Amino acid sequence: MTDDEFLAQLGRLIRASEIRVSARIQTVLSLTGAGFDTSEAELTMWRELEALTALRRQKLRIDPLGKL
Repeated sequence: MTDDEFLAQLGRLIRASEIRVSARIQTVLSLTGAGFDTSEAELTMWRELEALTALRRQKLRIDPLGKL
C-alpha cells in the first residue's frame, strides 16, 4: 500500500467514523428528549468520539498541512 492509498483509506475511515458519531449523537438526543436513560448510549458515543479524535490526530501527524 502506498502512502497515498493509506491516506485515502484513513480518510474513508475518518468519514465513516464521523457518520457513526453523528448518528450516535442524534440517537442520544432523541432518547434524552423522550425521557429515556441514555447513560450507556452516551458512554458508547464518547468512546466513538475518542476513536475519531485519535484517527484525526494520526492523520495530522502524517499530513500536518492536509496536502495529501
